[in-house]
Amino acid sequence: MFPLFACVMNLVTISGIFHGLRLVARSTVPRNRRLMIEEFITTMDFCSCCCELAFLCDMYGVLVFGPLLFAMCLWWCYSFGDATANPNKYVEDVVRGRTSPNRAGQMILVQVVAGTLVFCVPQSISRIP
Repeated sequence: MFPLFACVMNLVTISGIFHGLRLVARSTVPRNRRLMIEEFITTMDFCSCCCELAFLCDMYGVLVFGPLLFAMCLWWCYSFGDATANPNKYVEDVVRGRTSPNRAGQMILVQVVAGTLVFCVPQSISRIP
């Protein structure tokens, strides 16, 4: 039972840290650069939590994974704001003419970098005494 509690607390800690970073970014970063910073933070949040959820699913099965994923989805809907952590949005925006391919490429690159760096986050959180 303790490993389950530890994994859930990792999810709470990861989400709390990144939510705090989003709040700081929203209040300090100029509007024209804010979405890119928020996208980076949000992608790291999303990927880190999904990594932790994968461990939970592997250890406890879908009966634990399902409700936690649902709860996380509700949290993400509340906390992400304009950021999506999903490159499909930017591809769709280019197809529909809402944004330039250059801007979409920049946002997708930010997501790729954040997703690549994400493997450090769950490991770092787990090492906190």
